[in-house]
Amino acid sequence: MLERVVASAESLAPHRIHVIYNEAVPQVKDKLSHLNVNWVVQKEARGTGHALAQALPHIPDSHHVISLNGDAPLL
Repeated sequence: MLERVVASAESLAPHRIHVIYNEAVPQVKDKLSHLNVNWVVQKEARGTGHALAQALPHIPDSHHVISLNGDAPLL
């Protein structure tokens, strides 16, 4: 599912794609390490807002952000 979401995001020609994952489930990063994304770890699963906050240090203030859920590839 995540591969499809990343492919959709790539079609927008973004500056960078950040994938936030929970370190309790390292298989996500292990199985999809071939994706051209910045992997951002979320140590505690505290919701979408918290996940996005983990990526903010990697995003310049002048950039726009689109948040896509990796478990909903048909959106």
